[in-house]
Amino acid sequence: MLKRFTVDGYRNFPVPVTFDFSASRDYQFAENNVRLGIVTNALLIGRNASGKSNFGASLFDITLGFSKQLDFSDQEDRLYLNADCGRGAARFTYDFEFDGREIRYRYEKIAPRAWLHESLAIDGECIFDFNNYKGVFEEKHLDRIGADGVNFEFSDSSLSLLAYITSSLPTDVLGVLAELRHFVSRMRLIRMDDVRVKGIETRRVIDRIIREDKVAHFQSFIRDFGIDENLVVVKEPDGTPVLYFDHPMRYIPFVEACSSGTRTLVKLFSELELKESASFLFIDEFDAFCHFEMAESLLKFFASKTSCQILCSTHNTSLVKNGVMRPDCVYQISAKDGIRTLADSTERELRLGNNIEKLLRAGEFD
Repeated sequence: MLKRFTVDGYRNFPVPVTFDFSASRDYQFAENNVRLGIVTNALLIGRNASGKSNFGASLFDITLGFSKQLDFSDQEDRLYLNADCGRGAARFTYDFEFDGREIRYRYEKIAPRAWLHESLAIDGECIFDFNNYKGVFEEKHLDRIGADGVNFEFSDSSLSLLAYITSSLPTDVLGVLAELRHFVSRMRLIRMDDVRVKGIETRRVIDRIIREDKVAHFQSFIRDFGIDENLVVVKEPDGTPVLYFDHPMRYIPFVEACSSGTRTLVKLFSELELKESASFLFIDEFDAFCHFEMAESLLKFFASKTSCQILCSTHNTSLVKNGVMRPDCVYQISAKDGIRTLADSTERELRLGNNIEKLLRAGEFD
């Protein structure tokens, strides 16, 4: 799991900003949001332009180093570095823990695929410290992971050195680094305001649901969130199967008729029920099209997905209530104070009966 992440010099982060997933309290409620002392279901709140979306993007920067298939626009390239950071580079530090072993991976970049420096440590021991700009190792102990025989002649400069090493060795040799590579390959970023949530993406997901015979599963899924509809698959004259709402008087085409909130559920069903199990999800503005009751139900559903960590951003302060979340699983982001939990933002002892939203609106956590 991801234990801690720090970003510096990227987009609107001129100074280091750290997100610590370690549970800082021992609350006896909403305990399914924490596993083995690590927060697995977290909520990120903040004012407009506080950096919620940019922080989510920074978390997933590591995935660029492991895949050439991930693309980015010219605009993303131009906006990559913070304008007020005098260092002229963005720095990313990831702390992972797998089966009791800790990995720290740190790197600096000047563009999405332009590395300046990389370093890797396992259980506090340096594995390598590589100057990408000069193409030389400043410290090298690859024998500690059985990688001393790796040939770097054909390494790809558009990918990270860590990605090259982990792709050059068999899984049984990699050990804990195999866990890291598998984790990164299953990290997913979901933006609810993305145009793909609409029309063509919804139709693509529904077609897959039909092909994989998961209509009953999907119907049960949306009913859990208050969409009490019967669904039926009807073949068109050309033989194409199409999903409809089953109403007494007539069938209503699902894709054309479903609301924005229902499209949100289609997107989440696709990501959480159809694809390979995710290791880490960042869902930006997850409740953008949701009634508050559906948003609460979604958070409780995310807490049940014990195989992955989920971080959601929102503007909805009603979701911070103790019946849904807990104060050390709700994080605030601000330009002044960076990121910190509500529990760490006050000297007050927070209890189950506290009205957390009221305290938040009153400035208790400022």
